[in-house]
Amino acid sequence: MDPRLREDDKKSEFPDRLSDRQVHAIANAICQDLKKDGRIPLGEEGSGGGVWALLDYGDVVTHIFYRDTREHYNLESLWYDAPRVRFRGV
Repeated sequence: MDPRLREDDKKSEFPDRLSDRQVHAIANAICQDLKKDGRIPLGEEGSGGGVWALLDYGDVVTHIFYRDTREHYNLESLWYDAPRVRFRGV
C-alpha cells in the first residue's frame, strides 16, 4: 500500500492499488469504525463499481483507488503544494 496524507484545510487522501473486494472492504471498514464514534459520512461514491471509492466526512475525505484509476484522476496534483504529513502504522 502507498497511502498518502496531505494537510490542506483538513483535506486528506488515501489512494492505492487494490482489488474490487479490497476497495469495498476498506471503505466499509472505515465507515464501520467511524460509525462507532458517531460519525456518519456526508457522502459516499463509487464503492459499488469496485475500482474507486470516496468517503466524505466533511473535515476528512478519503479516496480509495486502483493504481491506474489513481493515476488517471491525479487528484494529488490538486494539492501538490500542501505539506506532506507522515503517519505511523502503515
